[in-house]
Amino acid sequence: MGSKRHIVTLFFLLIITINSFGQIKLENEIISGFIKSYFSHVVKDTVFERDGKIKKIQIQYLKKYIVLINETVSNEFDNKKRSLSSFHYNGPAIFHMGLKLIDSTMYSDFIKKNQTKIAVDTIRDFVGSISYLSDNEIEKIFQNRGWETFRNIYGDRPLVRLSRPGINVKRGRAFIYIESSTDGLAGIGMYVILEKFNGNWVVKEWMEVWES
Repeated sequence: MGSKRHIVTLFFLLIITINSFGQIKLENEIISGFIKSYFSHVVKDTVFERDGKIKKIQIQYLKKYIVLINETVSNEFDNKKRSLSSFHYNGPAIFHMGLKLIDSTMYSDFIKKNQTKIAVDTIRDFVGSISYLSDNEIEKIFQNRGWETFRNIYGDRPLVRLSRPGINVKRGRAFIYIESSTDGLAGIGMYVILEKFNGNWVVKEWMEVWES
C-alpha cells in the first residue's frame, strides 16, 4: 500500500514539474518575442518608376544593441499598490494612459508570478546584439561611479529589465513590465500588452508609469 502511494506521489510531482517547465518555456518565448518586437527598428525606402508609380519598397532592419539583466525583476508588484482598475483608461488612446485589453486573468497571473524570479534565456534571432548581465554584475558596475562606468563599458546601450509575463486563459495575450534606461535621468518604465499574431508576440498596447 505504501509503495503505491509513493508511486502516485512521484507521478503527481512529475506532472507538476513538467507543467512548471512548460510554463517557464512559454514565459521566455513571450519575453523573447517582446524584446525583438519592442527593439526592432525598421526603415522603409520606396523606389519609384519614372512615371511616379511605386517600383518596390525596400525594408531594412537596423541593428540594435542593448544590455539585458538575465533574470526577471520581482517583489516590486503589489495588487494593493496598483489594482486592476488602475490600468483602465477611457480617454484618447494617444495618451497611452491605460490598457483596454488587460483582463483579470492576466493581471492575477502577473501578480502571482512576480513574487519570484526566473532566468531569462538567450534571445535568438535578435537583429543586433544583447549583452547579458546578472544583478550582481550590474550592482558592481554601479558601485563604481554608476552610469559613468556603465557608459564607458557599454556606450549608449540601454539597460533593460523585465518582469515575468502574466498570461490570459487562451494563452494568446500577455501582460509584462519593462524598464529601459541609458542614464539616471534618461529612462522609462512601462506596462505592455502583447498579442500572439502569426506565431509572433507583438506589442498591442502600452502604458507609461514613470519617465526620467
